[in-house]
Amino acid sequence: MVFSTMLLVLWYFKAEMSTISLLGNSIKFTANTHNLWLVLAVANTYFFCRYIQHLPSGWNKLTSDFDVLYQATLCRITKTFYRRRIHAAAWADFEGDQSVAGVSDFRVQPAGYLLSPRNLVTEKFDFSPKQAKVIFQMPTTWVDPDGGKCESTGVSTVIAPHVVLVVLSRAISFVKGLYLTPWFTEHLFPMLYAACAIGVGFWSWHTADVRSANAPSVDAHSSSVVHPVQTSIQATPDVFGCMSVIIQAKQSMLSVPCVPVTDIAGVPLPLVLRAAPSASG
Repeated sequence: MVFSTMLLVLWYFKAEMSTISLLGNSIKFTANTHNLWLVLAVANTYFFCRYIQHLPSGWNKLTSDFDVLYQATLCRITKTFYRRRIHAAAWADFEGDQSVAGVSDFRVQPAGYLLSPRNLVTEKFDFSPKQAKVIFQMPTTWVDPDGGKCESTGVSTVIAPHVVLVVLSRAISFVKGLYLTPWFTEHLFPMLYAACAIGVGFWSWHTADVRSANAPSVDAHSSSVVHPVQTSIQATPDVFGCMSVIIQAKQSMLSVPCVPVTDIAGVPLPLVLRAAPSASG
């Protein structure tokens, strides 16, 4: 997790990896720096494989905590969607036991639990949507004609919820289990996190390698910048001979016939050279 986080941070903030500090000594990378992403991705792949090797047996199976969440969610959804049916069953049982004349404020407080058949071979409960049934205990309270509050444990009723409600309950309980149980954060999330970091590392190495391959190469002999005037003078060395004659004759450069034929890099730049004045003035 720590190494994957470091790799993602380096990628997101576009860090330049040119030096590394090892035991207080700073090491600078001078060549193949675009392959550093490859080294990091390979190292993270190694840690990822080591993590998988230490996973406990049965890590990919949902724990019993998911079943508890599923049962509670299914009972709550079933009670919400079948409230009228539960109330009608409780009222029918109440009418069969005693007179309802003058009875008011009749209320039902159902409490349900999942009733699933047990597999005789595996000795496990069957939580398939078609086999799911919820049994409700229906304690009731009411006010008798004299104003006294009465209560009864009531009876129980079995309701087979629709398949859509069962699937919805399973989905809701699974999402809740990802946050409320350690199964996801201990086993599945670290692997997804490491796989994402490895993918980012290889992708960054690939893009860096492409940029390095497409970068224009610089020749060592042409790396220095030469001024156009210098190039022109090097190409026409006779200009130095003309300048020497001018200085020796102490004449103006404009009277020397070799000056107009000089080409200063093909650019019409004026070149004015003045000779030092003679002692005679």
